[in-house]
Amino acid sequence: MAQSKPPADTISGQLKLIAGGIGGGDDNCYGTRGFEDLRGMMPVIVRDEQEKIIAMGATENGKRPEKSDYSDVICIFSFQVSDIPRSKFYIIEIGSRGQAVFSRQKLEELNWNAVLTLAE
Repeated sequence: MAQSKPPADTISGQLKLIAGGIGGGDDNCYGTRGFEDLRGMMPVIVRDEQEKIIAMGATENGKRPEKSDYSDVICIFSFQVSDIPRSKFYIIEIGSRGQAVFSRQKLEELNWNAVLTLAE
């Protein structure tokens, strides 16, 4: 009899860059002027509470929000990481811009949608 896999989760989210240094178009924006490392296809690494890598993914291309007064200074990189084993805490790292820590309870409250903001 085959053993069933333990339940796994999916984290969806966004890295929102708010800065004067944004280049590119509406569907392929990226960071400039100190944010050159923020581009589409950045690695997304998820670690457990022991800092062991438990899942990986990548961001989509950056997208500007719908036309508004702030469209020129915002670039949003969406991501989704699947098959994440259960853990008490999750450490999310996007590119080389540090880490954000979420408890399992907090992610459940957020419906597994993590939004990280980086601003100048």
